[in-house]
Amino acid sequence: IQHALHMSQEERVARWQVMSKVLWNSDVSRWAAAFIKDLAANKASRTRSKMALATKESDNR
Repeated sequence: IQHALHMSQEERVARWQVMSKVLWNSDVSRWAAAFIKDLAANKASRTRSKMALATKESDNR
């Protein structure tokens, strides 16, 4: 907070512009799509792990 209170106008404007760009490019539709993509990737990863574990257990029998 101290830094924010004492930063120059130029720095405030620069930071605001970066933040605005991020916000304009990050709407709920993009967030939802990224979330669903991450869920699918996680599920695929867990499935591969389960298959590898099952194969390892089968080999040990």
